[in-house]
Amino acid sequence: MSHDLKQKTKEDYSAISELYITDFSTDHSHFELIDELIQLQRERRLLLKPTFDLGCGPATITSYLINKGLSNIVAVDITPEFCEYVEEKFKNPPPFVYLQVIEGDMVDVVNEALVTHKNCTAAVIAGFSIIHIPDNEVDSLLNSIFKLLCPGGLFYMSCHEGTHKGMQTEPYSMQNDKRLKTQERLEVYMNYFTESELQKRIENAGFQIRTLDRREADVMPGEIPVAKLQVLAEKSLPEKVYTAEASVETSL
Repeated sequence: MSHDLKQKTKEDYSAISELYITDFSTDHSHFELIDELIQLQRERRLLLKPTFDLGCGPATITSYLINKGLSNIVAVDITPEFCEYVEEKFKNPPPFVYLQVIEGDMVDVVNEALVTHKNCTAAVIAGFSIIHIPDNEVDSLLNSIFKLLCPGGLFYMSCHEGTHKGMQTEPYSMQNDKRLKTQERLEVYMNYFTESELQKRIENAGFQIRTLDRREADVMPGEIPVAKLQVLAEKSLPEKVYTAEASVETSL
């Protein structure tokens, strides 16, 4: 069942990929928590460790991270057109930037990454991407992300606010966007979250939430007209590390 939902979502994202690239590839609005995540990576000396961009789409966040000085990024997306676009965009990456593009289901990619990156990943970013993961897989995915992160590692997630969990008409199709090349009704799996639900599920995975905020939707093509939630959470450093750091500061 989950496979079928993801396959349909993948196919219909392929159908809108050109529009999505046009409308969203350079949209860096509402990136305040992304900026905070980057600053915390600097302060915690995590910039050289990998950062995963789950559901990278047309590299909206990936390109922003690179421009801000991050040099080790794993960009993951299930839609082949997005992966091809990212690979072409960064076929000649800036000096000292290592970018790996993986086409695949983020649930599988994260589980496979646990073999080589467990407890040594700086950050995992999921900007409006876990919204396409069937609800029965979300808690397991969050648990795996927690295991992937190093102590002090960071997790960012954004989503639509609501209670609907299931297939719905894709926004461009819903808006009858004249740029669509198909008259077929497009559908994608959508997983909305309430604020209390999002907080509970992230904390149940082991995270400590730094910030959870809400904003109204922007009015633009391809956007779903509901409020948005975004959260920045962290995997706490062991208490003994805090104690050691405090001792160093005291000695100074």
